[in-house]
Amino acid sequence: MDTSKGLRWIVSGLLLFWSGSGAFRAPIDDLYITTAFAHELVNTGRLQWTTGEAVEGMTSIPWTGVVAVGALLGVDAALWARIASGLVALGFLALLSRRAHPGLGGTLLLWITASWTSFSLWAVSGFEMTLFAALVALGWTATAERRWTQGTVLLVASAVIRPEGWALAFAAAALAGWEPRSAKHVGWVFLAVSTWSVARFAMFGSLLPTPFLVKFVANPHTWAGLVQVGTDLVVAIGPLLAFALVVREGARERGWASNVLVLVPLVLGAALLVSADGDWFAAGRMTLAGLLTLAYAVAPRLSVGVPSASLLAVAGVASAMLRAPYGYTVVEHAIGELPSRMREGRAPLAEAFGSGIRTPLLQELAWTVRSIGEGDCLLTADVGMLGNVNGVCIRDRVGLVDRAFAEFNAGFATDPRALPSARRIVAERVIWRDARPTVPEMALDAEWPARAAGEWGLDFWRRAGSSLPLPDQVEARWRALAERYPWQPELWWGWGVFAAEAGAGDMSETIRAAAWRWPSHPLATETQEMTSFADRVFLRDDYVPGRGFPLIKPGQRTSRPLGTAEALALAVDSDNGPVTLLVGWEGEGCPLDRSEVVATKRGFALPAAPCPAARVSVWFLDEGAGAGDSNAYVALRAPRGEDVPLPSATRTDLPLEGSPEAEWVPNRGWAMWWNRTLHTDTLAVGTTLALSFDVDAPGAEGAQAVLAWEPPCAAPVPTAVHALTSVSISVPCTARLTVQFQNDQALPADRNLYVGVRVAVPAAQ
Repeated sequence: MDTSKGLRWIVSGLLLFWSGSGAFRAPIDDLYITTAFAHELVNTGRLQWTTGEAVEGMTSIPWTGVVAVGALLGVDAALWARIASGLVALGFLALLSRRAHPGLGGTLLLWITASWTSFSLWAVSGFEMTLFAALVALGWTATAERRWTQGTVLLVASAVIRPEGWALAFAAAALAGWEPRSAKHVGWVFLAVSTWSVARFAMFGSLLPTPFLVKFVANPHTWAGLVQVGTDLVVAIGPLLAFALVVREGARERGWASNVLVLVPLVLGAALLVSADGDWFAAGRMTLAGLLTLAYAVAPRLSVGVPSASLLAVAGVASAMLRAPYGYTVVEHAIGELPSRMREGRAPLAEAFGSGIRTPLLQELAWTVRSIGEGDCLLTADVGMLGNVNGVCIRDRVGLVDRAFAEFNAGFATDPRALPSARRIVAERVIWRDARPTVPEMALDAEWPARAAGEWGLDFWRRAGSSLPLPDQVEARWRALAERYPWQPELWWGWGVFAAEAGAGDMSETIRAAAWRWPSHPLATETQEMTSFADRVFLRDDYVPGRGFPLIKPGQRTSRPLGTAEALALAVDSDNGPVTLLVGWEGEGCPLDRSEVVATKRGFALPAAPCPAARVSVWFLDEGAGAGDSNAYVALRAPRGEDVPLPSATRTDLPLEGSPEAEWVPNRGWAMWWNRTLHTDTLAVGTTLALSFDVDAPGAEGAQAVLAWEPPCAAPVPTAVHALTSVSISVPCTARLTVQFQNDQALPADRNLYVGVRVAVPAAQ
């Protein structure tokens, strides 16, 4: 490579890492599927998922071997994978620089390719896409230039990396077969695919890869794939314009038809993307190989004048600033939002969440670490990082790493949840607020509601009576995660929080010793007397030193599990006058007992936990706060002498009945839905009842809970229900109380109201 080409290659490398820097900082969760397989390969010698199932849940077996080298060396395998894919990208850019026209056109094409977000994202993502795309670009260009042997070998290599490469390998062999001397290439490809298929079958016992069933058989068919192809091409305007300029010159020379052949990889990728219905193939994942092939094929012939160069530069800037969204995202949101989503550019979605991992967010990881007992299973999607939690069995509802679910979703097998082994599934992660778990006998345990219309909500449901890990097991799980992925500082922060709360003491020395991998934000347990709320909402900007954790209306904070002998106080700190809080306990066997606290800046000693491993929960009811407005802070700390106890509240929960049978959701109440009526047993006249309403989607005017008596002895009482509402009512006659839920925002069978009915006993008693 001469000096000028070497210099422009160095510039292209700088552009590559500038464009891909956001993706490098926040790896996609699917990368941790590959690293989990890599660790299993190193530890057991088998390509298996963390449940022990030998399943082809990785798209690329050879790339998993590359990642396993990092695990074998004891380094962060996710970091190792990102560095490896980045080096592959630099190598491809070096070849492109060497091949490209020495003039302005070739230089612009090189720089446009380097800064094009679809290429730069996958270049530093740690996935096999860059290697696959580079092999396809080199192999198919060689085929188009009638270098049959080189093209076939490179395309067979690409097929071993990703299975769709076999279509191109056979196409190249078929083209070679038109020449008698090259007909042997077809036999070579048949021999290669047969050998590879036998090897795969020996490892996994199946011919169809599991990702194929998930992506191309089980998916619905909408127009999401077409939208994804369109946005991929819009973002690739720079490489496409370079190709168009060369084709135009070829047409003038009556040789334009020779350029049609290089479009085959792009057409194949687009067809697969449409067939897979988009399926979360973000940022040109399936069209990357085809578009790189166009750039590599036309590189020697791109010689442009000043007008074309100016147009090419503008297109290159667009390719460097836009990012293709997910196909499903476009379907789920209004088309009017598409420009703003494409303008996200290089900033990763994870930055908006304040987390170093895109999905699942750290609060989901924290819940899994502390809520699933040893050997029990969580049924979920987004299994990447969660699959790396020691002692937890992660079953994949989608089926990517779970062959039984893949075959069921593809229509080839019975539902795995009907098998006896499903009894090990004690919890399920459910996306969308109105969804129900697919495994029976589960109650809502944790939830993260959507913050705005159109956003996702998330629930965790857990089987009552399932075991919880011990505090030392929780601490050990966090430490193992942090040591496996030391380049993810939030994992060390999570370990620091839980280690301190498990009795490890002052963490300052540990933080100073590992300052290079510690996140910039402070540890939530700022001093030894402070205790964290961070296991519920685990975000970077969540803790305010010296004050505590912000409360956002409508919002809730839940602490770590507390021992029955622990003495703690709740500290309240408000900006705008007194705030109203409801303070209660969560835990198996805990009564639904919420005490009202009104304070500006004060500490309250908490009574002893009423049940083992109970968590303190705080609900924010400040009427002066707007939605999403944080103007109050809470913290748990060791009590001081001036603290006063919370108001006592001794209450007895009453059951509600109805048809179908009412369901009790711990710490929320009895589940209701649109136009459903539940009732108590017959009550004595004069009894005072305390009712609590907890509604997910109240609408602008609130939901309606109509309270009536059977037999009728008083007028029905309509009660407006907002996020959390408490009502006190006296029984007017010997009758039973009926509660009917009416909410225009709810759909039939949409459960989003929970009601608790208690006999109120005065505190003096």
